[in-house]
Amino acid sequence: MLIDLDGFKNINDRLGHEVGDGVLRSVAARMNNVRRAPDLLARIGGDEFALVLTDLGSVATANRGGRAGAGHFWVAVHGRRFPGGGGASLGVAVLPDHAQDAETLLRRADENM
Repeated sequence: MLIDLDGFKNINDRLGHEVGDGVLRSVAARMNNVRRAPDLLARIGGDEFALVLTDLGSVATANRGGRAGAGHFWVAVHGRRFPGGGGASLGVAVLPDHAQDAETLLRRADENM
């Protein structure tokens, strides 16, 4: 699953990169707290994260997990809401349904996002 924070550029532009970095740390901590122990969370660049989920059983289960987890991402920062921010775009791809290798799997998740 790929996760991209919507409107994150507005935070960096309006409040500076120090605040933006704090938002990224906060989001990563929140996502890390809701992931299962065997799953892998990584920031892969900018405001984009990858979450590798294992043993889900079906694409539908992966999609439900993605939607449920989206609520944990980042609705407000420092008690304020930011225009254009507060949500996340998700892209889900599942082995072997959507790809046979990691590179193609990431590309499919990005396309789905």
